[in-house]
Amino acid sequence: MDVKKVSYIWQHPEIAHHLIIGCRYSRRIWEALASWLSVGSLDLASWPVSNTVKQWWFTVGSSAGPKRGSRSLLLERNARTFQNRERLVPDLLVAIKAEARLWCLDGAKHLLALLPSSIFT
Repeated sequence: MDVKKVSYIWQHPEIAHHLIIGCRYSRRIWEALASWLSVGSLDLASWPVSNTVKQWWFTVGSSAGPKRGSRSLLLERNARTFQNRERLVPDLLVAIKAEARLWCLDGAKHLLALLPSSIFT
């Protein structure tokens, strides 16, 4: 991994808030998801700061949409850190959409209600 990239990554504490919504990559993913879901702009600054993923999961992440997005972000972060693999925002968004499609096909009716009807086209 590039030394510049590593030094930038480690400038922020790895608390859940930073990993899920604080870093630039995460914010771009949330903006792309908001656009895809036609929910306008998400006010990420209003989400409470959580020090652990568990704490975030039971507060902000209590609905299906944020849980699915945060899971993908955490998996991407682990791939970047431990496997030296990176995906661009559009690539991760494609993967999130595909996973959402699978969840809906498996019967996640509450998630299906949140998604655009074009999810299966």
